Amino acid sequence: MKHLFYILTLLLFNQLYSQKISVQTLYKSIPPQEFSLEKNDFVFDLEKGTLNKKNNEDNVENKYYIEFKKEFYDENNNFYFVEYKTDFKKNAQNSVDKSEMGLFTIMYDKKDGTVLTVILNFLNADGAALYLTEKGEESPKVKSLFE
Repeated sequence: MKHLFYILTLLLFNQLYSQKISVQTLYKSIPPQEFSLEKNDFVFDLEKGTLNKKNNEDNVENKYYIEFKKEFYDENNNFYFVEYKTDFKKNAQNSVDKSEMGLFTIMYDKKDGTVLTVILNFLNADGAALYLTEKGEESPKVKSLFE
C-alpha cells in the first residue's frame, strides 16, 4: 500500500510540474504607455524550466530560464497569480545577459482559470511589460489595474 501511495504521489508531482503553459497575447504596454497591438506567444515549459517568448510581428524569439517562485491571489481576491523568477544557476550556465533577469508572472481570472495577462518585470527595466490576452483586454477590471 505504501508503494502504491508513493507511485501515485510521484505521478501527480510529475504531471503538475511537467506541463507546458501556452499563452497567446494580443496587446502590450509598459506603463504609463497605452496598450498597443502586439501579438506574442509565450510558452512556460515547467519541466525544462524555460519561458519562450515569440513576438509574432517581427519574429523575434527570447528564451528565459525560470523557476517557480509563488502563487497567490491579489488583495481583493479578484485575480490569481503564478510567479516565476530567473533560475540564476541555469542563467549562468547558459551565459544569458543579466538584463534578462527578473520576475515572470501569469495572471488568471481564478485558480486554474483563464489567463488574462503575462507580466515580465526585468530587474534593470524601468517598469513591468504587460501583455494582455483577448480575455484580459475585454475585462474592464484588468485594464483598470494598469491605468
